[in-house]
Amino acid sequence: MKDVALIIERAEKFRTRFEELEWLIAAPEVIADGRHYRRAAAEHAELIPVIELLDELKIYDECGFAAEAQEFAERLYKVLAVMDCNEIEKMFLKISYVADGAKEFVDLLYSAYNNFALDYGYDFEDMNNTEFTACIEGVGAYATLQNECGKHEARLSGNLKVNVTVLIYPEKSQTVQIDEKDLMIDTFRSGGAGGQHVNKTDSAVRITHIPTGISVICQDERSQHKNKARALEAIYKRIESHTQKRNIESASEEKKKAQKTVDSGVVVRQYDFRAGQCKNGKSVRLSASIDKSGKIVIF
Repeated sequence: MKDVALIIERAEKFRTRFEELEWLIAAPEVIADGRHYRRAAAEHAELIPVIELLDELKIYDECGFAAEAQEFAERLYKVLAVMDCNEIEKMFLKISYVADGAKEFVDLLYSAYNNFALDYGYDFEDMNNTEFTACIEGVGAYATLQNECGKHEARLSGNLKVNVTVLIYPEKSQTVQIDEKDLMIDTFRSGGAGGQHVNKTDSAVRITHIPTGISVICQDERSQHKNKARALEAIYKRIESHTQKRNIESASEEKKKAQKTVDSGVVVRQYDFRAGQCKNGKSVRLSASIDKSGKIVIF
C-alpha cells in the first residue's frame, strides 16, 4: 500500500508550476510568441493529470474514504514516476569538420544550437569555441537533442558541398548519496602487542557500504566513537572516489556510442544555402530553416 500523505506531498510540488503555466498560456505576449507558447502549453498539458488526480485523492483522503484514496494514490504514484523521469539532463555537443570551407557553416550551426538552447531555457556553456564544444543542461535536454548526432551536409554558395559531424552524448553522473540503512557497522576488539595497552573493549569499527561492498576498518583510537567517526569519513571519501570513477567510465561509454552513430554516416539534415532550404533525415525530432540573413534556426 502506498503512503497517501507522502504522495500528496510529492504531487503538491507541481501545483505552483501548474498555476504559473496557466498564467503564461493566457498572457498575450506569450501567445504572440508561438515557440514559447507551444512549450508552455505542452508542459501545462503534462501536468493536468497530476493536478486532477491530486485533487481527487485529497477529497477522498479528507473524507476518510480509505479504499478510494488508496486507488487514486496508486494511480498518482504511477504518473509521478513518469514525471520523475523528466529530470535535468546534462549533455555534451561537439561539431567537427575537415574541409577548409566548412568553418563558416560550422559557425552558423554552432550558433543555431546555442540559440535553440537559450530559447528552451537550457544552460549553454561554451567549453571551447575554437573546437565548437559545449555543455548543455536542462530538463529533457538530451532527449530533445540526441537525434541531432550524426552527419550534417551543407551546399554553400558557389556550389561548394561540405560535411560536418555533430557528436552528442549525455553525462549520466551519479551523486554520492549514502543512506544510513545501507551502512553495516560492526565493532570488535583492536589487535595489540599486549601489556597495558591491550584494548579490552570493542573499540575497533568496521563500516561496510552494502550496495558497493566498500568496507573500511578503523582501530587507531581507543575510543569507539572516534574510530566510528574516522571510519565514516573514510568510507564517504572511498565511495565518492568510486562514484567519480564510475562516472568517468559511463561518460566514456556514452561518447563511444555516439561516435558509432557518427561513424555509421547517418545524415541528420541537409542545408541548401543557395535555395534557403533544409531537409531532415530519418528519425529527426527537430527541424531547421535558413532565414533571410542566412542564419540557421533550429526549432
